Amino acid sequence: MRLFTAIELPDEARAAIAATQKIVAAELSDSPRSLRLVRDAQLHLTLVFIGDVSGDDGAAIARAMSFDIPRAPFQMALGGVGVFPPSGPPRVCWLGLQEGAPQVIDLHAHVADRLGQCGVEIDRKPYRPHLTLGRWRDRARDVRARIPRSTEVVARVDVTAVALIESRLSSAGPSYTRLASARLSCP
Repeated sequence: MRLFTAIELPDEARAAIAATQKIVAAELSDSPRSLRLVRDAQLHLTLVFIGDVSGDDGAAIARAMSFDIPRAPFQMALGGVGVFPPSGPPRVCWLGLQEGAPQVIDLHAHVADRLGQCGVEIDRKPYRPHLTLGRWRDRARDVRARIPRSTEVVARVDVTAVALIESRLSSAGPSYTRLASARLSCP
C-alpha cells in the first residue's frame, strides 16, 4: 500500500482553490493539457510522504496515526503561487501558506518523528509546506515570469487533525482513502 499523511481540506476551501487553479492554468500552460491539475476532491496539504509499505507495516502506521497529536488546532491561510524546482524547467505548480506555516512545519516534524518510531524512513530534506495545484506533463518552458503575483488569501483552513491516506494509482489517476486520523489536542 502507498501512504502519506496530510491536512485535508473542507469543500469550500477546495472550491476556492479550484477556481485559482483555473486562473493559474490559463496563465502558465503552454497548451491546454500541458499543466495537469490536481482534481478538486484530491486537494490536500501533504505533511509526510511515506510511500509503499506492506500491509502489516500499514496497520502499525494506522495505529500510530490514530492517537491525538499534542498540538493546538490552528488556522492556515493558503495563497501565493510558485513552482518547483526553483530554477530550470518547472515540474510542480503550488499554492503557498501566508499564515500558519510555522505550525505546519512543527506538525510535520511531530508526525515525521511519530512515523520514524514505526520504522518509516523520513526524507530529511527541509520541509517546505505547500499545496500542489498541478504538475507539468512534460518539461515546460520556464514560466516564472508569468506566475500570477497575487498576495490575496485564496482559502483559510482550520487545522484540527492529520489524516493517514492510502493512494491507489490507476490509469484514471489516483484515488485516496483515509485510513486513520490523529486529532490535534492541546497538551
